[in-house]
Amino acid sequence: MLFIPDKSLAKNLGSRHVRLALDHIALGRREGKHLIFCEKRDIMKAFADCGELDTKARATYGTILNKHWSFTKACYDMFILHARVVAKDTGGVSWRSIGNKKEIKIPAELINDSAFIQKTILLCENETDCKLYVKMAETAMKRRIKIHCERRGGGGSTTADIYKGIREERKRLCLCLADSDRDYPEGPLGDTSRKLEKADTPDETLCKLKIIGVRELENLISTAMFGEVSSSDRMECIDFLEKLERTSSQKAREFLDLKKGLNGHKLFSFLAGNHPPDYWQNFFNAVRSFKANMKKECVENRECPTSDKNCICFVMKGLGDNISEAVLEMLDRQSCLKISEMLSEELKPYWKEYGELVAAWCCGAAPIVT
Repeated sequence: MLFIPDKSLAKNLGSRHVRLALDHIALGRREGKHLIFCEKRDIMKAFADCGELDTKARATYGTILNKHWSFTKACYDMFILHARVVAKDTGGVSWRSIGNKKEIKIPAELINDSAFIQKTILLCENETDCKLYVKMAETAMKRRIKIHCERRGGGGSTTADIYKGIREERKRLCLCLADSDRDYPEGPLGDTSRKLEKADTPDETLCKLKIIGVRELENLISTAMFGEVSSSDRMECIDFLEKLERTSSQKAREFLDLKKGLNGHKLFSFLAGNHPPDYWQNFFNAVRSFKANMKKECVENRECPTSDKNCICFVMKGLGDNISEAVLEMLDRQSCLKISEMLSEELKPYWKEYGELVAAWCCGAAPIVT
């Protein structure tokens, strides 16, 4: 996180709460876990010259002022979010919009021990998801900044409990990114995301919950990326996705279960429900010519005579549960430019949005030696 020590801190250096907060914020920057910037140089100079601050804290503020000012100013201009630390605020933690940016206002008295300035917690449903979101941040920032975070995998159904515990403790910064598990645009959320929404208190917390705009993280991986790691057993799915992306129903790609695939029973259930209106009919019209492995009588009757579990017709075969791990391993060998080139135009806005969000919450730098 980029911390902005407010001018009110410089005016209240006689306060023990203010000095303790400034010492802890400086420690976080010295260890490279966060960044610091002041809108005016004389504010930073006041901290560097304050004899009542810890010696290393003073040296840290002096180093930022004399050696890192241009870099942190660029970060301040670039990031969509920062945290402003103020001397007093009876309202506690609060959020506000400043143009196209967000600001978290944090009272100095809340930063009363070193736990607060540890790396931001990046909470996702598993470790691989965390790593892929970090990859989005690195790509969005073109690796101009370091992404430092404490990655935590919530384990799916327990993610909401973990998030609630972090939020209520009010000791750590936390960004939680979760799958929506929607079957179609604006469809009902899955169990995990519903529980997370219930556990959240927007604008009153040191935490941020973001439920992504597609079904799950795999839907943010481009078909070109899947193609790089797919052997012959996955090529049917790759071929299906490439064809789908050339139709008027390409939006459906964002909500298909790419790991498990889509069988006839589920498709015909969606068609029968007709919700949202015409969405699945348009999808069916687009893909019925793809020569999917579906029985003629099932297609003609638009009905599956068996159960979801026993259905042997498939519209799209799945890529398997471990596909994201394979993609991540491949992306680790690529440059930011190459990764950007592999993204479809439809996915680029998502990568930009989530990459910038993770970068703002999890920005760091090389440690400062004082």
